[in-house]
Amino acid sequence: PIDELTYDFEYMNFPEKYDLTKCPENGCYLYGFFVEGGSWNREKNYIDEPIPKILYPHLPYVWFKPIKKSI
Repeated sequence: PIDELTYDFEYMNFPEKYDLTKCPENGCYLYGFFVEGGSWNREKNYIDEPIPKILYPHLPYVWFKPIKKSI
């Protein structure tokens, strides 16, 4: 049942390591997210201070993985 699911996720800073032409075995890849008022730090893998003059930077690919909630 859907109410027993939650999602884990993995930021894919280096998508060339993955075969994005095929669906993952579990979950889905998403791309096209933007962040306002910040930027993505690829080295440290978190949202950082904004870069001057870049209003809406892209976030990296995100791999969403469904997992069953522990009750």
